[in-house]
Formats: sequence, structure tokens, C-alpha cells
Amino acid sequence: MLREVFVALTELLYSAPVPALAAALAWGVLSMILSPCHLVSIPLIVGYVEKKVESDGSSSVTLSTVFAAGMILAIALTGLVTGLLGRIVGDIGTTGYIVLSLAVVYAGLSILGIVPLPLSGSDTGRHAGRFGNSRWGGFVLGVVFGAALGPCTFAFMAPVLGLVLAISSEKLLLAVGLGLAFAVGHGGVVVLAGSQTGRIEKLAGWSGSSRSASLLKSISGALVTGGGVYLLLKALRLV
Repeated sequence: MLREVFVALTELLYSAPVPALAAALAWGVLSMILSPCHLVSIPLIVGYVEKKVESDGSSSVTLSTVFAAGMILAIALTGLVTGLLGRIVGDIGTTGYIVLSLAVVYAGLSILGIVPLPLSGSDTGRHAGRFGNSRWGGFVLGVVFGAALGPCTFAFMAPVLGLVLAISSEKLLLAVGLGLAFAVGHGGVVVLAGSQTGRIEKLAGWSGSSRSASLLKSISGALVTGGGVYLLLKALRLV
């Protein structure tokens, strides 16, 4: 079934501009919901948003958006730099994967409350300040995740990226549009998940100190930590 969907979307990419843009958008969405490594970012942003909204009343939509923007920026820069270096697009090397997987593990442990995350805005004392009270933390987490999970993204982006590179010299506007459509679909899933955190809590009658909210934090933190460990083991070629 999925094979037929992928074939149909690829064919649409090479049709008229409007269907092609819709197909690129769909590829962006699928790159999130069908990728196990990308699904790790969902509990991370949910846990981060819940913590941030509880601590200083920040907007869940804004936090989700800056997180998604950080992811997209990191993916774009990773692809550009690796491409310019003559490497496979998105390949940051074993050392890069190890460093970034450790950062993911740290983010997961922070959601669990085991270690502090200065940029999350949830710490006090010397960690609280200009960065802790801004949206900077969400953006930085997005950049870390976007860089760490770049290879997963480029696997799904291959049909779109191939077409973009092929037509960029003759149809630059369409090429840019296809790239943006993919980015909107990719980041839109994150924004949707994070922006609904507060609504779900209200409907369920949660509060920051409720057992349900604590359970959400625990599950989110465990998933993110587990995802980071998996990325580390994969970088070390143990799985």
C-alpha cells in the first residue's frame, strides 16, 4: 500500500506545478509520521512545550514553530555543507552522529528532570537569564534534532531533492517552492503536535502537577532518551 502511495507521489512531482507542490508537501508530512527516528521529536516538543508553558506561560504555538524552524534550518544547512564537501547529502560522519546522539539523550534526561537544560527556561539561579526566558531554547533543540536526524529526512526527501537539483537552473521559483512545501509539511507535524498540548491538557483536566501530566513527561522523556541511545548505538554500528 505504502509503495503505491510513494510511486503516486513521485509521479505527481513531475506533473503540473500545483500537484507537484502538493506532493512535496505530502512527502514532508510522511517524512515525520513514517520515520521512527523522527517520531522521537514529537514527544520531545510535547514535553518541552508542556514544561515551558507551565513555567512562564509561553505560547505553545510559538514554541512549536521555533522548534520546527530550528529543525528545518539544521536540515538545510546539513544538506548544503555536506553537499559542498562532496559527501552524501546529510552524512555528518560518525563523530558528528555520536555528538548529536548524546545531545538527544541529554534532552530526554532533561524532560525526565534528571539533568538541567539551561535553555529550556525551566531552571533557576545561574541558569535563568536572557536565553532561559526566551524561545531560544526551543530553537536550539530544534537545530540539534534537525542535525541529528538529517539522514532520516534526506531518505524521504530524495525524490523532492532530486527534482529540485534537476530543475533549479531552469525553474528556480518552482524548485524553491518544492523545497518550501516539503519544509512546511515536515515542520507542520511538529507544530501541530506541540500546539495542541495545552488543549489536550484542558480537555483531560490536567495541570502541571497532575499525575497525567507527570506521566506524559515520563513517557516523553523515556522515548526521547531511548531514541538518543538508539542513534548512539547506530552511530557506533552496534545495531
